[in-house]
Amino acid sequence: MNFMIKFTKIMDTIQAKLAVPVKWLLFAFMALVCYEVTMRYVFVAPTIWGLDFRQQIYAVLIMVGCGYTLMVKGHVVVEAFTMLPPFRTRKLIAAAMWLFCYMPPMLVLVYTMFNITVLSWSVWEGTSSIWNPPAYPLKTVLTIAYANMVLQGIAELFKEIISYVKGSEDWIKAR
Repeated sequence: MNFMIKFTKIMDTIQAKLAVPVKWLLFAFMALVCYEVTMRYVFVAPTIWGLDFRQQIYAVLIMVGCGYTLMVKGHVVVEAFTMLPPFRTRKLIAAAMWLFCYMPPMLVLVYTMFNITVLSWSVWEGTSSIWNPPAYPLKTVLTIAYANMVLQGIAELFKEIISYVKGSEDWIKAR
């Protein structure tokens, strides 16, 4: 039980620390969009790299932000299953959902993305655009982001198990 509590605390700390650079990346993304719009419509001189760069930044923003969103419970929840039953039943249902509905597809995604990333590095893959930036760094970041989501999912599963055993969620604030 102590291992689970420590693991959840470590993962929540990692997510909170990852959120800071991601917030700044969002500002960089907005600045890039403003720059591209200005270049395209004011100066009639669009960049050849703007679209690819925006797509790569956006992919990193979304995928790295997903772990944080899991931590703060920002994803959609079916309340019929999570609010109506008694507390311990809710925790059992939530733990089963994390274990059987979340983990299998996420593990497949991590495995698949890892293989895609290894292949991308082996051929020094580029994108299919005119700018042709390398694709392997982005795929590496996305693989790490998927793995981060799996680890955060494990932390969320542990939170449900601990809450079930303790009979409340007060321990989360007390750690």
